[in-house]
Amino acid sequence: LLRTGTIAHGQQCPPTYAPPAHSAPVGGGSENIYQAPTVSYQAPVATMDGYRPKRASFPLLLSIGIGSFLVLLIGGVVIGFAEENGEDELAIAGMIVIVVGYLLLIAQAVLTMMYLYRAWKVVDPAVARTTPGKAVGYLFIPFYNLYWIFQAWLGLAVDYNLSAERRGTAARFPQGLFQAYSILTLLSMIPIINYLAALPAIIVGVIVWWHLCRVINYHAEG
Repeated sequence: LLRTGTIAHGQQCPPTYAPPAHSAPVGGGSENIYQAPTVSYQAPVATMDGYRPKRASFPLLLSIGIGSFLVLLIGGVVIGFAEENGEDELAIAGMIVIVVGYLLLIAQAVLTMMYLYRAWKVVDPAVARTTPGKAVGYLFIPFYNLYWIFQAWLGLAVDYNLSAERRGTAARFPQGLFQAYSILTLLSMIPIINYLAALPAIIVGVIVWWHLCRVINYHAEG
């Protein structure tokens, strides 16, 4: 009755489905074309949206930072000694040392911005409050950067942790530390207060550098 597609009252009903007699492929293979396709599960990877950053070097960043401080210190001592003893040539040498120290300081700042860009790059765009380019670029806008410090650094910790929670990645940023770094960095720009905030900002900044490199390398290694 079902194969003819009729019922007792003479009404038509759709015939039942029966697979063709030839269930094997034409090529004579053993695969069953009616078998449901298998779907392989792939565990989430450490990178966001397939981006895998280059590794970050905390020893390099720290070495340049310490080196710039020592070179500037030596240059200042040399200039002071030269002024006391009337040594013009020695004073010129001290100024050259000072210039080298500032060049190292600039190199350290550039490397920090590169690492900040890479860190923002691994944040899920769906939760990121800004783009990596804006996070770095807006820090160079006078006066506005006083506000943007919190968005670039504290915002990175907040958005990255939310992104990591959504993606199931293990690495996290300590938000309290990044908040303290943002506040101390702001205070170190204010006259008089900067004498009190400079040293804590440097100490906390070094720890922030370490966490920045740790998270970047986590994603670089996958």
